[in-house]
Amino acid sequence: PLVYLAIKYISEQLSGNKWKSIICVALVSLFGLHLFVTDMSVQLKAGYASRNLLGYSESLSPSLSNLSSDEVEGLRWLYENSPTDAVVLTDRRSNEANDQYTDDCRFFGYSAISERQMFIEGFSYSSVSQEKVKEKIDITNRIYSSSGEAAWRLLNDHEIDYVIVTSRMNTKFVPDDNRIHCCFQNAGMTIYQVI
Repeated sequence: PLVYLAIKYISEQLSGNKWKSIICVALVSLFGLHLFVTDMSVQLKAGYASRNLLGYSESLSPSLSNLSSDEVEGLRWLYENSPTDAVVLTDRRSNEANDQYTDDCRFFGYSAISERQMFIEGFSYSSVSQEKVKEKIDITNRIYSSSGEAAWRLLNDHEIDYVIVTSRMNTKFVPDDNRIHCCFQNAGMTIYQVI
């Protein structure tokens, strides 16, 4: 309602100048969207957002738009316990993952809740080239199919600080290196820190 009143007022004030009116209306609309997103971010952090709005589910066969309570708990842990500039690798793009969950390049729920940069996530909404996307998916697959020294080298070479392994993705990642240690674990998600 407030955004609508602002748009109406600006339109009336600038009725003689079409382009100024259009620009002002666009800016007010963007500001309104910013307020909504900021409010949702605050609600997510505080745990107040509704289950339907989040797509939150306890389902045994979750879809990409749904996050389990274990995933939300792990991502909140990451938010509270990792540096803001941390880069996180997620198994949602891994060959080891269940194919049902790897085909949606629009998913960005992990980065939205954890407020951390994912190594690859939501690339349909970015200007990243298809070559770069394929390269990152290949790197992701190599990391999740590696272990020990080889896994650590790949993670270190690509400046990845944390690795997420979820039970619903069926990833068989085993770090087997003392420089990759488990820092969070629940029934649905394990988070490893790369040292």
